[in-house]
Amino acid sequence: MQVQIYSPQTGNTCEGRLARVDSERQSFVVHVENAALIGRSGGLVQATLCVGGAPRQLTAQAAIIDPTSVLLTPITPARHAERRTRKRYSIRAEAQLQLGDATLTVSVVNISVSGVGILAPVSIEIGTRGRLQMNLVGLGEPLISTIEARHCRPNGDAQFYIGAVFVELNRSDALWLRKLFP
Repeated sequence: MQVQIYSPQTGNTCEGRLARVDSERQSFVVHVENAALIGRSGGLVQATLCVGGAPRQLTAQAAIIDPTSVLLTPITPARHAERRTRKRYSIRAEAQLQLGDATLTVSVVNISVSGVGILAPVSIEIGTRGRLQMNLVGLGEPLISTIEARHCRPNGDAQFYIGAVFVELNRSDALWLRKLFP
């Protein structure tokens, strides 16, 4: 499990992996490249854990065990950390996603003016671009855009959830999206 530790004391961020959980002490150990980036032992840090693809943030007290290990004792409960800059709206719309020569039928499950969440039958690499075509209420013509995958994770039932941003969208479609999904 990926863990990102931000120290307000030093202004540094270090990334690492969860090494072990001590349920008795209600703490966990994270292996990092350089524990000294956190500052002094006993200081408070902001930890972001990626649990099942969803980031969770909490405040913890950090104790440096050795140069590559940090013991984190949570002070606050873990809360969902929103990384999106725009609110996503839940929808259910069938769409066509063209990836190279292949065209897939996908389900758009959320949308905003900056991107979409898609359920697809295949996994795609982060950074992959594709052409998305979908019908939205009120639009005479289908919305056609180029999207870029920002993340992809298994979603069960042989489906993958793909989070993507719009990289090319004509002006009238962008205005319509702003009107429908402010």
